[in-house]
Amino acid sequence: MRGLLDTHMLLYWIDAQSRLAAAQTTFMEQVSPENPLWVAEISLWEIATLCTLGRINLYMPLRD
Repeated sequence: MRGLLDTHMLLYWIDAQSRLAAAQTTFMEQVSPENPLWVAEISLWEIATLCTLGRINLYMPLRD
């Protein structure tokens, strides 16, 4: 099974205090080379834009 993360799911997943539902967390825990999670390039652009505008703060540098 493969999954495509939208921007909110990606942010919630990398957040130290995850806001994912139990079913979403279970799905994310199944990640492996055989079951990858994909991220749309537009989501990365959106996160960069949100950081630039000061609407979100990441606990690590954006490039990481």
